Order: sequence, then C-alpha cells, then structure tokens
Amino acid sequence: MNKVTIIIGLSGSGKSVIATKRFEQRTSPIFYHADWGWEGSIDEEGNINGSFNDDNRFNKLLDQIKGGLDIILDGAYFCNHKFLCQAEYYLNLHFPNIEITKHYFENNPKDAIANVLYREWVGGNYWTKETGEFIFHGHHYGEKGPNEGRRNYEVLIDNINSFTKQYIIPNKYTPIKIQVQNTRFYNGWEELIRN
Repeated sequence: MNKVTIIIGLSGSGKSVIATKRFEQRTSPIFYHADWGWEGSIDEEGNINGSFNDDNRFNKLLDQIKGGLDIILDGAYFCNHKFLCQAEYYLNLHFPNIEITKHYFENNPKDAIANVLYREWVGGNYWTKETGEFIFHGHHYGEKGPNEGRRNYEVLIDNINSFTKQYIIPNKYTPIKIQVQNTRFYNGWEELIRN
C-alpha cells in the first residue's frame, strides 16, 4: 500500500527538521517534497489562489507514488484547511487505497516568526546602515507575482499571520511543539541589524 505523510505547520515551525528525521529513519524507498504549494499566492485571510494539484511537481508526485515510493510532503499551505482537503481528495482520487498520515505543529505564530528570523540570521541575511540608510543584504522573493522583489522573511511573516487565522488542528491530533531556536528573535526584524 502506498503511503503519504503530510507535515502541517506554519513557516518556521520545524517541518523540515521532522521530515528529515523521518526520512533518515525509514528503510523503504521514500521521497520528500518540501514546501508543497509555495507558488500559490495568499490573501490576508490565508486563502490560497491555487490548488494542491497546481504545484509543478504534481505529475512527478503521481509517478513516484505509482512507482512504489512512500512520500513525505510538508508545507505551510497545508495550514489552509481547503488546501489540505484538496490534497487528500486528489491523492485518494488517483490512489483509492493510499494511506495518508498527518502530523500537525502547534499554531503559535510568535514562535514561528522568531524561527523564521533566526533562520535568516544564520543564513547570512541582515540589515546594515550605510550612508544614513538601512540596506538589506539577503534573499528576496524572485517568483513572478505580488511578492516579487520583497524580502523573503517579510513574505513568510505575512504568510504566518494569514495562515494562523484559519489553521485548524483536529482534536484527535496532539500538535508538535515549536522549538524556538533563539529567543532573541522575539524582538522582531530589528535583531537582523548588524553594526
């Protein structure tokens, strides 16, 4: 029987860490797709312009499942209940006997945002003051659309603030606690300033 594990949580919650651990512990053939759905745009209420099957990896995913691979999917977009339901619908449509397991992270935007900022810092992204103005040195969103050219961490924080409004964790699941990497980043983006 084919298996798909979906790891659900806000950006910065630790989805990739959990996915990697699960990947390392498995002995059967497995494939990991990170940040599923990231190409879709999100409005202020966390609604997604796009569907689960719009991800450009969808046909590859179907082929991998047909080929007998067990799959791990993660992404903040699964915090949108409609998007998660679409995932289950399309997977069951193509593979009626598929086994879908879900793992939820807690809905804690404060901790998630702190981790996003920490990840920026560790990745070498920072602000400096040059000739009287602040300049950002780091990753900018390169995809066409409403976020093009914006700083990555700002897009992720906006997404967190949108998704947290409608993130539903069913009662039968015990959410995984977000592990904050550095509490200094509770202070916000100003902690990315280097002298």
